Amino acid sequence: MFKILTNKPVQVKHIIYGIKYVVNYWIHGDMQPLICGLVLHNKCNLRCRHCNIFVRPGAEMSFQETIEVINKFYADGGRCLYLEGGEPMIWNDGSHSMEDVVSYAHEKGYYTVVIYTNGTQPLNSNADTIFVSVDGLKETHDKLRGKSFDRIIENIRESTHSSIYINYTINAVNKAEIAGFCAFIDKIPQIKGIFFYFHTPYYGYDELYLDDQTKKRNSVTDYKSEKEI
Repeated sequence: MFKILTNKPVQVKHIIYGIKYVVNYWIHGDMQPLICGLVLHNKCNLRCRHCNIFVRPGAEMSFQETIEVINKFYADGGRCLYLEGGEPMIWNDGSHSMEDVVSYAHEKGYYTVVIYTNGTQPLNSNADTIFVSVDGLKETHDKLRGKSFDRIIENIRESTHSSIYINYTINAVNKAEIAGFCAFIDKIPQIKGIFFYFHTPYYGYDELYLDDQTKKRNSVTDYKSEKEI
């Protein structure tokens, strides 16, 4: 099922574009892009056990470079922009912040702008949807991502954004905590849902790796939050 994640009402032009996209793809084999994942930089203020992006060369896009990518992708047919990092909320280029990128994308005509964040910065943005990475309850999350759980939950509770979702990456450390985590999240009205993924090591195997049989046993198939009932 295709779901538009946005806090804006879906307009007729968005629906028409979506129908044309599906028709062109399935009937005409048109591989026109739809979603652009834009990595603003490699900088991050956390040191998560599963991630090594902060040790990579300090690649960083300028505001002008982001504008050029946004324009090019729009001309190619893309209408969804996903802002990533590193931690995108701490990106800047002189006086330009990530919000300038969000605003420009909206002005350009993108139907939805999404931010993927670790949640340690205030969740104030004009982006349509914010995905916050949380990988378990307090003790487990802090073991995986560094001491940040309380700050993240506080930022979520204080946010007035209407479309906040959680990204939970299932791994060898947090695989048994899914039900308890879902029960905890159900009590936070600002959060609209949870997306689950399995941990994928950068190279081969690591301490968080799950084999295929373990993944099947821990697949989330029968849990429904109170918001969905």
